[in-house]
Amino acid sequence: MEDLALRLAAIDADACAALRVISYFDSLAGARADLTPIVRGAAILADCPARLLDPARRVRVRVTGAGRVEWRDGTPDPEWMSVAVGTVTLWLERPGPAGPVETMILVRAADAVLAALNRTRGRGRGGAATPRAAG
Repeated sequence: MEDLALRLAAIDADACAALRVISYFDSLAGARADLTPIVRGAAILADCPARLLDPARRVRVRVTGAGRVEWRDGTPDPEWMSVAVGTVTLWLERPGPAGPVETMILVRAADAVLAALNRTRGRGRGGAATPRAAG
């Protein structure tokens, strides 16, 4: 995988970054990571805060771009990039539209979040991750 990433970096930086995102979230899923490491990964990879909210399960997590858990009350900005899966929404706290790497971060993180929630808090209303870019 690393060899492929190096070859892709020379050809297409976005494809290389997307491959790293896939590998990162696959590793978290394989390790059965909990919600905070998943949201932290999204925040660090996107270099901006990431926020997870699932009102049905009473779950909320926010991690800064530096990796610190730090909740802030308030309504998420409708301009932020986001993905919704059932009752779960994950935001990158940066105005959209989402590029290919941000889209990959949102989708892969949301899939990992849904797997973690289903494993630890029971199945909610889920489905395929559907990114929504602001604008």
